[in-house]
Amino acid sequence: MRSTRFTLLALLLCAASVGLAQTQPLKKVEQDKATFFGASDMAQAFAKGATLIDQPGLNFRASTGRRDTPGQVEVHTGWTDLIYITGGAATFVTGGKMINGKTTAPGEMRGDHIEGGQTYHLEKGSLVIIPAGVPHWFKSIETPIVDYVVKVQKQ
Repeated sequence: MRSTRFTLLALLLCAASVGLAQTQPLKKVEQDKATFFGASDMAQAFAKGATLIDQPGLNFRASTGRRDTPGQVEVHTGWTDLIYITGGAATFVTGGKMINGKTTAPGEMRGDHIEGGQTYHLEKGSLVIIPAGVPHWFKSIETPIVDYVVKVQKQ
């Protein structure tokens, strides 16, 4: 019985570490040299959606994303989002008023939908820049979205 509990605990810890590994940045930026991601690194990052760069002291974050379903409305008060679509198609709404918004983390809110705003059709090659504090939402997904996102800290 004790051996079974130990095995179960070990499996849970392994599963948790795999989950954490997927959210950890792939590389660290060093002040005195370039940070390089090869084509295979990027292909793997786009295949699963990965955080590329996110470390204290930098004024930016970079990640890849995959989205098969619409999400919640987002508002980031401290970050501007630059979203470049590398594949897929979606209806995207920005601006307007977030409905049923709730704070989910410091400077981060999520809501149900947007009232008003501007609607865009995003597809491969599209770029949308959302200033800090502006609601934005993947309202519908036609084909799975693959994107490259750079978040720039508000000055």
